[in-house]
This record gives sequence, C-alpha cells and structure tokens, in this order.
Amino acid sequence: MEQQFCLRLMSLCLIIRKSPCQNGGMCFSLWDDFTCNCPPNTTGQHCEEVRWCELNPCPPKATCRTLNQGYECISNVTFQDNTTLVYHGNGLISRHLTSIVFSIRTRKRNVAVLHAESGSDFVTVSIQDGFLVLELLSGPSSSSSLSPVTLHSPRPVADGEWHVVELLMASPWANSSQWIMVPLDENDEHTISDSMTGNLDFLREGVDILLGGLGSKSGWNLIGCLSNVEIGGIVLSYYGPAEVRFPRIQKEKFNKISEEPVQTGCVGEAVCEPNPCQHGGICDDRFNLFQCFCLPGWGGDRCELNTNTCASNPCQHGYCTVQDLSYSCTCESGYTGTNCEVKVNVCASHKCANGGTCLHGFNSYSCLCPDRFTGPYCK
Repeated sequence: MEQQFCLRLMSLCLIIRKSPCQNGGMCFSLWDDFTCNCPPNTTGQHCEEVRWCELNPCPPKATCRTLNQGYECISNVTFQDNTTLVYHGNGLISRHLTSIVFSIRTRKRNVAVLHAESGSDFVTVSIQDGFLVLELLSGPSSSSSLSPVTLHSPRPVADGEWHVVELLMASPWANSSQWIMVPLDENDEHTISDSMTGNLDFLREGVDILLGGLGSKSGWNLIGCLSNVEIGGIVLSYYGPAEVRFPRIQKEKFNKISEEPVQTGCVGEAVCEPNPCQHGGICDDRFNLFQCFCLPGWGGDRCELNTNTCASNPCQHGYCTVQDLSYSCTCESGYTGTNCEVKVNVCASHKCANGGTCLHGFNSYSCLCPDRFTGPYCK
C-alpha cells in the first residue's frame, strides 16, 4: 500500500521520459496528472497550438493567415516579363484537388497564368486575346468518356482591373465531372463545360507547376499582378524557407522550387514619370496605361493638339469658327482664301467689251464704255 502511494506521488513528468509539453513548454506534475506551463504564443494542454501569426513570421507587406496546422503568408505580387515561378507538391497532399482560385490584374492580352502537365494529363489557365481560358484533361488515359475541358470567360479580363477567378469541379466527389467558371461579374452567369474530365490530383507530387509564364523567352509571361493562387485550397506560397522566420509545419504543401524572389504588392510601370501630358495636362495612372486630362483649349492623347484653334485669330478679314481640332473662316465681303487673306479682284474676270474699262465697285464692277458703245458691257 505504501509502495503504491509512493508511485502515485512520483512525477508523471518523470515517468513519461519524453516531456508531454511541446514547443518548449515546462511540465509540472499533479496528483495522477500533469500540467504544461506554455511559452508565449502557444496554447493547448500540451502547448501544441502555436499562435504563429503572433510571432510575425512573414516578410514585410505580407499578411499572416493561421491554418489548422501552421500558417501561410498571403500577399499580392507583381510579375515582370521574365518572372516564372515553379512549384512541386510535397507528396503529403491527401485531399482531392478540385479547384483553382486567384485574382489577377493585367493588360497583357496573351498570358500563361498557370501550367502543368504529367503524361496525358495537363492543366492550363491562360489569357487569350484578353479572355480568361481554362484547358484541362485529367483521368485514366484509357477512359473514352473523358475529353479536354475548355472554358472561356464571357468578358475580357486584360483591362487593368482586378478580377477574381474561381474554377471549380462541378461534382468534386466524382471521378469525372464538368467544370465551372464562376462569373467574373455579378451580372454574368456561370460558365460550365460541355465535356467531363477528372480533378487535379496529378499535381500532388512530382509535377512542375509553372506560375506566371512558360519561361523567360516564351512571350506568354505575365506582366501584371497576382494574388496567392490556391489549388484545392492549398496556397502556392510566394516565399521560400529562407524568406520566412519559421518553418511552415502544415502537412499538405506546394513547395516553391524556383529561388528568385518576388516583388510584394501590386506595382505597375511608372507611366506618369516623366509626365507624358503636354501643355499642363494632368496624367492619370490607369495601371500600365495613362490618360491625360487636358487644360481647356488642348486635346489629343497627350494634350498636344490645340482645340481652341481660333485663339490666334487666324481669319484676317472674317470670322473664325472651331471645327473639331481645326477651324474655318467666314470671310467679309471682298475677301477670300483659307484665312480671308486675299482681297477679291472683281475686275479680274470682267466682261467689259470693245475696249471698255472695268471700274471697281462694292463686290461688283461697272464698265466705262468708249464712244459709240453703250450698255452694261459696252456692246
């Protein structure tokens, strides 16, 4: 009896040779139990829950998002013409991958946003002639019921505005299904594929996932901005292990293979520096495009055209009227020419016959006839 009592008094923290307290927690024994004194930013009976975002693990300008296990650094990034990122699944992804979700902002009309292929399976999300396009084939190569899925957005996306893109498997529990493109605008309807294909599980391991282009010399690389891309709810992280303060401990991950850093935030070209607008025009940055707001009297793409064309009084003997970016002159009596600069010579084509002399009048003439001739024209 005494021996059993002593055993009860023995520390459970010592009996359990490996401390039950995780993440640096200190174990204290209780009667037939133990408790963990957890470090800051951890919680749970075993200090197993880490409040990762309170540790500020992400780079500047990126936002930390806590997951059930681990964390992600969320941000928009800017892609230049030579930026292509490569990802691999870590081989531990067990969920079915049935969606692709991201936001994009660009003015480039032909872009390969995301591409991957493995054997006969492939997926490509692109912008073609300004419209978003999904092309997908997945599933057993022997299945005759599967054919490539192709979806087009009902409206262009290469307009310099942000667009949310959601591509979803219509029946995510099925081996094959139609795919849906969620409307880019609330006034649009869902776009659904005619054909059926499988999910994106072929991306879970050992496949190069290209993001932002097809390589530095492809001509299809993105110039613009992307939010984080999520495949089946798993983020393609823009930050590798060297760019975050703590390892990402979540089990299911896509790892960034390419080492090139990204430019956090959405930054367009400096289209208003120096100011392209002439004659005091104000430049408005429309993301890789500018628009000039011109002062009164000026027009054109760069305010290079004088719209107040009558300001210099070009009509010498007449009245000026503005017409588009030009003018016209209404001449006073006795004058002609583009600018009413020519005095009309009414005797230049007179009809005085038999040696009659032309006498200038007000917008007319008369004939001074020699002897023996009379009449208006001396006939």
